[in-house]
Amino acid sequence: MSTAGTKRRQRGEETLTRVATLDRRSLSSEARSVEVSFSSETDEVTFYGTPEVLLHVKGALDLRKLRSVGSVLFNHNPDQIVGRPEDIRLDEAERKGRARIVFDSDPESERIFQKVQNGSLRGVSVGFRVQRWQVLNDGEDWTSPEGRPFRGPVDIATKWRPVEFSLTPVPADGAVGVNRARKDYPMPRKHPTETLSPIRDQLDAGDDLDRDDDEAEFVRAAERERVREIRNLCSIHDCLRGLEPDLVDGGVDIGTARKRALAVLQEHNSTVPTQRRIEVDSNSKDRWARCVEDKLNLRVGNITEKSDPQAYGRACEVRENSLADLARACLERAGVRPPPRADEIIKRAISHTSSDYSGILENVASKSLLRGWSEAPAAWPRIAAIGNVRDFKPTSRPKLGDAGDLVLTPDTAPLAEGSVPDATLNYKLSTYTKAIGLGRQLIISDDLDALGNIPRLHGAAARRLPDKLLFTLLLSGTSANGPLVPEGGGSLQFFSDSHASGDNRLAGALDDAGLAAAFLAMRKTKGFAASGEVAPILNLSPAILLTPAGLEHAARKLLTAISATKTTDVNPFGAAGLELVVSPLLDATSATIWYLGTGPSVFPGIEVGFLDGRTEPASFPRGIDEPARR
Repeated sequence: MSTAGTKRRQRGEETLTRVATLDRRSLSSEARSVEVSFSSETDEVTFYGTPEVLLHVKGALDLRKLRSVGSVLFNHNPDQIVGRPEDIRLDEAERKGRARIVFDSDPESERIFQKVQNGSLRGVSVGFRVQRWQVLNDGEDWTSPEGRPFRGPVDIATKWRPVEFSLTPVPADGAVGVNRARKDYPMPRKHPTETLSPIRDQLDAGDDLDRDDDEAEFVRAAERERVREIRNLCSIHDCLRGLEPDLVDGGVDIGTARKRALAVLQEHNSTVPTQRRIEVDSNSKDRWARCVEDKLNLRVGNITEKSDPQAYGRACEVRENSLADLARACLERAGVRPPPRADEIIKRAISHTSSDYSGILENVASKSLLRGWSEAPAAWPRIAAIGNVRDFKPTSRPKLGDAGDLVLTPDTAPLAEGSVPDATLNYKLSTYTKAIGLGRQLIISDDLDALGNIPRLHGAAARRLPDKLLFTLLLSGTSANGPLVPEGGGSLQFFSDSHASGDNRLAGALDDAGLAAAFLAMRKTKGFAASGEVAPILNLSPAILLTPAGLEHAARKLLTAISATKTTDVNPFGAAGLELVVSPLLDATSATIWYLGTGPSVFPGIEVGFLDGRTEPASFPRGIDEPARR
């Protein structure tokens, strides 16, 4: 790292913010909470033209202060606390900072929470401070502690900490969708904060700047910040681009620049033809966005006239048909004059904070995702209990057990104390993802695969994944007898003839005799009992017959009732109420191994864990054409 690059960052520890959009689909009305991703390693944020990256690895992001005293504010106002951040964590896999905002119950917080519920308040701004920068000039290389290479020009925050959350109605940089702004920058006292013209004069003349390096750096940083803010402001609308040179070269402060930009916008918008501008109230706007969603859902096959007549009727109210036409309509309804080029229309519609376009696309893709998930066949929902897991730490579950028999107690005798044996199994959650790309070319070409078929296929893959993980574990170990489980101070395979509860590994074929032996073994299964107590017989009733595809025909014959003409022509299993579950994933290991089990609501021998018990796949939107690494 060069000396000049190091010196460029010798300044005070200013408070910075970055703005993103919260995911309203994660909002819980009962818990009064919503999930947010407050930071990432995006390189789209620049400081005077130089990309700035927040490093997201252990040791770089300090969450202690946010966890201990962090609050959720409104518009960065410390006197307006609306809630608290919880479950604050570093997502190393996606290199993001994540948290859950829990709202307070006072009237002001309730008002803010209602705006979040209604979708009128969607911006999340997180204030943070940087303690250490790694500054790379053009062509310089640096490798992060975990081995990732970076090449300049780029400024990398290698030690930083978030200090507070804020909900904000208007992100400062709507064209990008993620913003970084300085607040309360430590300006030198001899320079007025109302205008930066004297600073520009000093930069031009070099007055005394070499005498105080710290003050000179403050002056230069403030000027760079002024220029950056003005350039961001003028990039939002095409009509403001011609204003940028006068504002930058004239030394105009950012407050005055915003007023002049607003005047230009008002004059420009007054020239938009009245027949193209549609003034609507919030309820009409929400209905129109819903109609557009229904239109796209109809086109991708998520709804039909027969399956949802009301949605079909709403879809017919929308005149626009193509994705590009809908993008233009969203801009016009937000009061924004669409640019002439189709690709600029798409970019503006997705990035503009008042446009519903990005939310509409996300909702349609999510509906396709859940449609594919619900339609795909899977065995695990029928044979396994659903585990509600709060985090990614190891989770303990008790083995199939019992509390022993009750003890006869005389009227005046003290109650007998019971105990539950300590026999537990452990597992932990993992994350499985796949990115779906939706770029400008697909939208301009009106290609709906990224909103329909592709999310639907991903949803089906999410539905099948637990089957793959479950049967891989079930068929593991010696002779496909499952994984090792703790028992009696040691461990046994999941299926064994040496369990204290009884033999659960039989050698019978899938026929009348084999199924009868399995019924008997399950009926005689014992629970666990504490030392000195007798293990009770649980009298479990078989409910599930799980077979590979190779045994499906034999299983169906075995479970079909016989119309008897004499007492010997009886199938005892025809009325047993067994549910047949078939999975071809079992055939890869053996086409002859079959399983008998209770229902998952009785004594579940299998549990599939999900974060917060949510079995459906979740979608996390990212910017258009944004690389998957983010």
